[in-house]
Amino acid sequence: MSLKDNNLDIDRITAIIAVAIIATLVISIVLGAFALIKIISPENDSQEIYAGDMPVQTRYSGQQIAADANSPDDNTINAYQSSNPVSEGMEDTAFLIPQFIPDDPYYSHTSVNSSKPPEPEAGNDALQTLYSGSIDMVYTPLSLRANVGKGPLIVEYNTESTLEELDPYNSFLEITVSDYETGDILEKSGFGRQYSTAENQTLKVLQTGDFRIDLYGNGVNVDLNVKSGITSLGYSQKYPEEQYTSYNEYEDDDFLPWW
Repeated sequence: MSLKDNNLDIDRITAIIAVAIIATLVISIVLGAFALIKIISPENDSQEIYAGDMPVQTRYSGQQIAADANSPDDNTINAYQSSNPVSEGMEDTAFLIPQFIPDDPYYSHTSVNSSKPPEPEAGNDALQTLYSGSIDMVYTPLSLRANVGKGPLIVEYNTESTLEELDPYNSFLEITVSDYETGDILEKSGFGRQYSTAENQTLKVLQTGDFRIDLYGNGVNVDLNVKSGITSLGYSQKYPEEQYTSYNEYEDDDFLPWW
């Protein structure tokens, strides 16, 4: 074999080795790149969500956490929670106060006599009666103050027309519940005029607080019951002397309406 042939074989071997080295380097670079991507972006946030009553499955670092899809978040407020509010340290009472002056030239200064609420029925742990009375209204205003430490405030009223012919305009009742301190109106209801002519109705204020209840009506007899929530600890209620006081017209000319 000549020297020229030997040199040719060496060149071929060198070329093959070089190609192998380059291929190895390329493969190493590709594998390294995949490994780097794997490290930077691990598969750690995949989720599977099922509709209806199926649970929500979350996978993270090999661990599984199951939760009820219909369960509320910790910060979600129960829709019925506000129907039974409680204010600590406030005693539930309701009593008559000097009546407001309606913006009506026909209103009268009719005296209103209140009556003591009946004792609660045995085992009644839902509502307590704060005030109960029957009023014949002839353009008559009536005002009460209700302190409610355990809500809701409930105003039940049975309205019967005393006119020979039921006239939704002349036979009417309007009830307004407002914040006693600010005068902000919270709820309004009534009988006749813009309100329903159903005899038995209920007005609810789903909160606690110090309330003013103003009634004004004509041609109706109203059986009124003001109630509030009560705990299962039992019935404990004091009635202030004002509850049994009959208020007439404003005898003091210097007395101004509450608003």
